[in-house]
Amino acid sequence: MSSAVSEVVTAVKTVGRRETYLRSAGAGAFAPALRREIERYRRRVAALESFYALESKTLPPGFPARVLRTSARNFPAEFLVEIGEGNRTAPGDLAFALTADTVLLLGTVEETAENLAVIRTQWSERTRWAARVEGGEEEYVFRGGWPSPELLFVPAHRLLSRETKVFTSSASGFVPGGLFLGTVKEIEAAGIFQKVLLAPRLSPQVLEYLWVSRR
Repeated sequence: MSSAVSEVVTAVKTVGRRETYLRSAGAGAFAPALRREIERYRRRVAALESFYALESKTLPPGFPARVLRTSARNFPAEFLVEIGEGNRTAPGDLAFALTADTVLLLGTVEETAENLAVIRTQWSERTRWAARVEGGEEEYVFRGGWPSPELLFVPAHRLLSRETKVFTSSASGFVPGGLFLGTVKEIEAAGIFQKVLLAPRLSPQVLEYLWVSRR
């Protein structure tokens, strides 16, 4: 059984146990807290089922990691995630997130400790990846930042449009090429280069799980 399926099964069983107790006479004053917990687990099931649906088609081999937002030192530039028992990861491994219609490279593993890992995300100013735009061969630099990452060194004469997709390039060797990074949100003239802001097409506040893959 894959790790994504195992996580779904565990979360579904937990929802069932909580709902059974909620219906019992003993729930009493715990009912509001139980309802909130059930709702959290329902969201977890939905997120994991999305990963499961994509796992065999789109995602590289890996496992789901639960986001512990409240424990992050520098959210959203860094995420603290729980990688789960039996899973292994190392600095440089890739972390993906699901958008409405695709899989997005969110960041890389920065450090690990026991069953936890710190993910440096797209919103960190320390993030730098070689990048290209859809349909083009020119190499640019993706620079992370909050609230919008940037695409650097795009010549003023290069015609771009909003919603153009941006992908990693294999030129740097740090990450594989062809991984989706986001879309162009704003374009401004800035001398010999354009100022190009990107939209990752997701909100860090709503992420429940990431998908971690060995690089």
